[in-house]
Amino acid sequence: MAFFGLVCGMVAGAFAAALGIVMFDIPLWFGLLTYSAAGSVTMIGVVMVTYLRHSDDDDGSMSGYDHEAFLDRQWMEAARGKAAEEAGRKVA
Repeated sequence: MAFFGLVCGMVAGAFAAALGIVMFDIPLWFGLLTYSAAGSVTMIGVVMVTYLRHSDDDDGSMSGYDHEAFLDRQWMEAARGKAAEEAGRKVA
């Protein structure tokens, strides 16, 4: 998500700076300022949009569901069940 935003920001900033320098004949220092501003705004926008579009239902890193904890709990319940069965066999 952040890497995608960074790449989009670099491309948008380079495009904006090149367009400003070549088409609108702005000075080089202002073109570099345009690159920084357009790149930063684009990067923040892309990161915000991808964050807002992210769903908590998938297996993404921001998911509220902890699959490993579920597997651990499932394993512990199975182990307790086996221990109870073995204890029952020994007594009987």
